[in-house]
Amino acid sequence: MAICLITIVIMSCTQNQRAKQWGGTAYYSIPADKEFVFATWKESDLWIVTKPREVGHEPKVYTMTEESSWGVLQGGVIITEE
Repeated sequence: MAICLITIVIMSCTQNQRAKQWGGTAYYSIPADKEFVFATWKESDLWIVTKPREVGHEPKVYTMTEESSWGVLQGGVIITEE
């Protein structure tokens, strides 16, 4: 019963909530006309700052990771510019 309840709770969370609270990785794509600037958590919400893409900008991949106070890698977000 407890395993079913935990599974339901985890599956009902959004991708970023699972990555932040339970570990794992969330993936986000930035549209082709935007350039990634910064990302941060506010509670369980992920805020991503973008700006208009400059001419000649090559798309990049960014990795944001969380490290617990115990030194254990917990969650991460991979942000890809299209």
